[in-house]
Amino acid sequence: MLSLLLSLSGVSPASAAAVSLDAPDGTALSADAEIVTGATRGVVLIHMDGRDRSDWSFIAERISRSGLSTINIDLRGHGSSGGSVDSIASLQDVQAAIGWLREQGVPQVSCVGAELGANLCAQAAAADPEVVGLAMLSPRIDHGGVKSLGSVKTYGTRPSLVVASTEDAEGVRCAGIIVERIAPESAAFIQLSDAGIGTRMLARDPGLENRLVEWLMGAATLDSKDLSTVRPDTSTETTIETTGEMLPGTR
Repeated sequence: MLSLLLSLSGVSPASAAAVSLDAPDGTALSADAEIVTGATRGVVLIHMDGRDRSDWSFIAERISRSGLSTINIDLRGHGSSGGSVDSIASLQDVQAAIGWLREQGVPQVSCVGAELGANLCAQAAAADPEVVGLAMLSPRIDHGGVKSLGSVKTYGTRPSLVVASTEDAEGVRCAGIIVERIAPESAAFIQLSDAGIGTRMLARDPGLENRLVEWLMGAATLDSKDLSTVRPDTSTETTIETTGEMLPGTR
């Protein structure tokens, strides 16, 4: 059925291929990419600190089978990429991946990241008004100097998805603050129970993969009647009530 739907829509499934690209400062980056013939939408996938692009391999395949092109890169100093670990300079790596997708004829790019990758995606999306979607798994206010609050404020009311698990109390606290800073009326928020952190949540909660793909496909739409109030575990100095969409199955 999926193959028939993709055929009718003018797109064709792809298989992952290893690609090489350069960051603006010349750092050589390694990546896996799946370019779906005829697709105009694509997704950049950015891993957690200390991990590599393989964390996204399974979900990248699922996303491409849904008709969206993907690229998941090794940040500099990680996996097969060159250079030294440099969280702040890694913003260039994300920007290179976005640019590479566009060069393949994919103009509508969303960015999905976990932990450090979430913050980097927020910065890249803030700096690029053509990025159409931002999904952040276990984001932080500040991860090794890569800050998120100013970026998500600049990102504004473009579609956004924030995911955190109660097992990661700091992630829940940060997620609540970030959703409030983006724009409660446009940010979908998923709070999972005891599902780990970052990309580990995709393995620990089987339903998250479907919800992420549905959101990327535009199936998760905001509706005021479904909005819920989320009270994150904030510090004693900060009390924030966050309103975001609780998608089905997240309670």
